Amino acid sequence: MKQLIIIKICIILVSAPFVQSCQISPPSQNPYFKKQKESIISHKKEQNSNKSPKNYYSMRKSSDAANIKPLTLNNQRKMWAVIIGVSSYKFSDTGLSQLAFADDDANDFANMLLKLGWKKNHIKTLINEQATNMKIRIAIESWLTKAKPQDLILLYWSGHGYPDPEMPDKVYFACYDTNMNIPATGYRMDRVRDSIDEHNVKHVIILADTCHAGKIITRGSSASPFSLSSNLKKINNIPKGWIFMVSADTDRTAIESSSWSNGAFTHCLLKALSGQADGYMSSGYKDGIISMAEIKAYISYVMPDITQKVLGVAKHPIITTSTGDPGIWQLSLKKLD
Repeated sequence: MKQLIIIKICIILVSAPFVQSCQISPPSQNPYFKKQKESIISHKKEQNSNKSPKNYYSMRKSSDAANIKPLTLNNQRKMWAVIIGVSSYKFSDTGLSQLAFADDDANDFANMLLKLGWKKNHIKTLINEQATNMKIRIAIESWLTKAKPQDLILLYWSGHGYPDPEMPDKVYFACYDTNMNIPATGYRMDRVRDSIDEHNVKHVIILADTCHAGKIITRGSSASPFSLSSNLKKINNIPKGWIFMVSADTDRTAIESSSWSNGAFTHCLLKALSGQADGYMSSGYKDGIISMAEIKAYISYVMPDITQKVLGVAKHPIITTSTGDPGIWQLSLKKLD
């Protein structure tokens, strides 16, 4: 029996009702947020221990700062994004159900990057019928060759995903023209990663908006899960400098709602980038530049809270990196002058 997965991905992964749903309780009352407490407290201690703390913005701009590496100097690198969102499928009768917000998620995220100063010609957006297997391959395997080693690549993919029923280890992203009766008409996840790796770009950010913690599972009723985290661990040669953000949970209910007009993870991501994550819970200085550390802290706390209120069950994201270097979390998606 074919298994259907819903995937939302970003490489470097709002409506009025959100305003009320974001009235969150103190972090001390949220068990999950305690997992983030140690890293957040460390930032606060650093703030309090310095008699003459440097301005965080200047630290981002200065290569002399001991604990801030040049990877935050966005003005010295170019930023490239491939954004894919598929809500409607050409062969939906083969098992690919139509989705509600995948295309909106992709469009909203692309617009957010433009607000953050990204160049329009550095963003390749493929929505619904534009997101054919061929066009996606051209974007990832050919268009991204423009990126240089010092640049940053971001991929955002929102839509279905599925494993080959005969070979479950082969997991595919569903393109607009994917036929579920022929699994290979999708784009294999490991080949997407390999294609990006071939560009030899140091910093890559992957965002996955799914409904299972560390697993890419259908929002519907798939019988068995596929673990994204486990699959990534099997790939021993993932280059350092990659960040993975996965919205996931062990529950199979959908992580999308008309209350947000987006998936829950993307909704929180957009709110974070719009400024709400700036200095959030002392995860960084309130300086107008949203770092990945601040996004991490914001989504890790707010997403469980709003999903508990709207869906009746808390959904917890999984956020990790391929390197132990804490400096990678100082990456920012804001284009500096």
